Amino acid sequence: MPYDKSPSSFFGTGYSYSSANKNITLSTANSTHAIKLNELTNTEASTSTGDVRKLAYALILFIEERVTALGGNKPTKMTVTTTVSNGSAQVSAGGLLKTFVITFSRSNTAHFDVTPE
Repeated sequence: MPYDKSPSSFFGTGYSYSSANKNITLSTANSTHAIKLNELTNTEASTSTGDVRKLAYALILFIEERVTALGGNKPTKMTVTTTVSNGSAQVSAGGLLKTFVITFSRSNTAHFDVTPE
């Protein structure tokens, strides 16, 4: 059985969209999934004290964990690969290096859209 590609299925009940002003809302407090934006504190998510790098990391980590949780029903036209490096170059730069690669298949060369599953 193919996975449910709807955003509300992927993100859970914490996802909402307003067509009037094109706002997307992700509310981890209302999410039906065990996977939440656990990496992100309120201070880091704040519009004034936040850190956009932490927000990006938490969102990408959520996507990686959510795709992995789909198991055999995960998308084939979108893949997520993660590697962690801890060599001497990374240690001297302040720690581990975690790399995420999210790959999308495009439907054609003229239009940047994802290929249907």
